[in-house]
Amino acid sequence: MPRPTRARYRVVAFAVTLAFITYIDRACIGQTAPAIRKDLQLGIAKNLKRLAAWDVDWADNASAQSPYLIAKTLEMKTAWHPMGV
Repeated sequence: MPRPTRARYRVVAFAVTLAFITYIDRACIGQTAPAIRKDLQLGIAKNLKRLAAWDVDWADNASAQSPYLIAKTLEMKTAWHPMGV
């Protein structure tokens, strides 16, 4: 029987190293993502007419959960439906 090599240990060590780097990368980006998003205005569509950003804690503030907070940014459109078709 041939003697097993240590290649599998190298592969496992490489995979663990990549997982650790990915974890550190996500943790760092997770901490700085709000500042990066605000500075670069990421997530804004190219044809967006206006940008509205609120400094509101969405999880704790009861008024932030109200739909009236975004009422000024909404547009009402009417759809006409033909009758008798």
